[in-house]
Amino acid sequence: MEDELEGRRLVAHADELSAHGRYEEAIGFYERAVVRAPSALGGYRFVIGELLFELQRYEDAARTFDAMVREAPQHAQAWEALGRTWAMLASADRAAQAFERAIALAPAWGDPLYHAALAYWDLGDRARCEERLRRAIAIDARYAAAARDDGIG
Repeated sequence: MEDELEGRRLVAHADELSAHGRYEEAIGFYERAVVRAPSALGGYRFVIGELLFELQRYEDAARTFDAMVREAPQHAQAWEALGRTWAMLASADRAAQAFERAIALAPAWGDPLYHAALAYWDLGDRARCEERLRRAIAIDARYAAAARDDGIG
C-alpha cells in the first residue's frame, strides 16, 4: 500500500509537470510511479506513450504502445495509438494492422477507421481506404471534411 501511495504522489507531480508542458520531466515521474505500483498504476504507460508521441519520439512511443498491447491486447486505445505511431514512422502496413485491431475491439469508434483509411491510401489499397472512410463518415460526418483536407477519398 505504501508503494501505491508513493506512486500516486509521483503521478500527481507528473500531472503537474505535464500541465506546464514539461513533458520530459513528467515522463520520468510517470515511469517511477509505474515501477512503484505496476498493478495499480500500469495504465500510466499509455500517458507515457502519448507524451513520447507529443515529443515526436516516435520509436520510443512505438515501444511503449507495443508493450502495452502485449500486456493488454484488448486495449483499443493502445492499438489506435500504436497505429498512429507507426504511421508517423512511415510504416503504413504496420499502422494498418494496428488500426484493424483497434477497429475489431471498438467498431463504433471512428478514429481508427479514419486512420486505417489513411494507411490504406498510403499503401495504394483504394478499396479498403474507401470502405474504412465510408464507415468512419457514417459514425461522424466530420471525417468527410478531414478526408478532403488530407486529400483522400
